Amino acid sequence: MFKRLFIFFISIFFLLGFSGCKKEDSIVNEQDNSVVVKDDLESVQQTIREYYQSEKSKINNYGLSFCYIDLTNMTVVVGLMDNSKEQQEEFKKNVVNSEYITFVQGIELIDYIS
Repeated sequence: MFKRLFIFFISIFFLLGFSGCKKEDSIVNEQDNSVVVKDDLESVQQTIREYYQSEKSKINNYGLSFCYIDLTNMTVVVGLMDNSKEQQEEFKKNVVNSEYITFVQGIELIDYIS
């Protein structure tokens, strides 16, 4: 009897240990019940970062002010200095086109250290 209980508890322990300890990789949008994979948001943000670290951004940086992941709304927020539809379309065409991007008005960043 003791041996069966021991095996049962050990089995439960391993089952919970292997299945219950994974990181949360998807988020449910409560507004429309859609599921957004956090890795998708991070991938879009990484693509934007890579573009701005490349030589291409020296030709046209599209007035990017900031870029961050908003987990509340499940989007990648991109702040453009000129937040016009034309600039948004150019950004989508040349940097990344994703359903997860939300454009907002950018702000001028001031360097107080210099």
